[in-house]
Amino acid sequence: MPKPLPLALRGLRFFYRFLSPVLPGLGVRLLWRVFRPRRRQLRAGPVQFLAGAELFFFASTGALTGVSLRLQGYRWGNGPRTVLLVHGWEGSPTDFRDLVPALLHRGYTVVAFDMPAHGRSEGLETNLVEMRQALLDYTRSAGLPFAIIAHSMGGIAAALLLTDSSTSVEKFAFVASPLSAQASFDVAFTPLRVPPAIRRRFYQRLARHLRQPVESIALPPANQLHAGHLLGVYDATDEQVTFDAVQRYLAANPAIAQYEVRGVGHTRILRHPPVVQRLIGFLAAEVEAGA
Repeated sequence: MPKPLPLALRGLRFFYRFLSPVLPGLGVRLLWRVFRPRRRQLRAGPVQFLAGAELFFFASTGALTGVSLRLQGYRWGNGPRTVLLVHGWEGSPTDFRDLVPALLHRGYTVVAFDMPAHGRSEGLETNLVEMRQALLDYTRSAGLPFAIIAHSMGGIAAALLLTDSSTSVEKFAFVASPLSAQASFDVAFTPLRVPPAIRRRFYQRLARHLRQPVESIALPPANQLHAGHLLGVYDATDEQVTFDAVQRYLAANPAIAQYEVRGVGHTRILRHPPVVQRLIGFLAAEVEAGA
């Protein structure tokens, strides 16, 4: 049974069902505000997890704004191979707190950072174009990692990074990633009952803001990704992705290995022991084969 909407979202649904036809401009502005990232308030456990990391900082200059932001990063371990963890929208490096110890046990260096407008990084707003830019600026300052493991919308940002031939990695795994920005918005619009006309106006405004068609912000085909090995991990019951579309994408891209679980959840999938084991095996396979 679907979870009931919070009171604020029920109010939005009432607006879009009954009032948005006569107030379309307000309808678009409300969506614009709703989809600004909100900084997560971390509990004691995640705060303690970050306290065990070595902090670092780097600058990222917005691809759209030209404004330089100071982004905060976290590093664990000192192994010869680095794994970069990329969180999703309104996410945090703490989402990977069960994966990091497993990676350290395997001898990797693990790095992550708070995306713009997330965690302790600067910024008030962000989007997938700026998230990709942040990843690009990180690799320019620190070098390319051996592997990238990305969650949710972070998977799209990382995939867009890897369409550039100068940013090749050996392994790329994306976990619970929507196929596109528009697909993610459409999933969120459905319970709010946002009318098609408002959606079109929202996407038109978003395209102007991003300076590119919204449909171009998507997971590219496997042959456009500069990674030696690819893995897609999904919960078939995840309400934040359209799994039928994901299956079609993976079927059309057989170079992407796939791993499926059920009943875990969009964020908890990163803490699910079989998923952690699958990700570790995905990274370790090449190391063991080349040993």
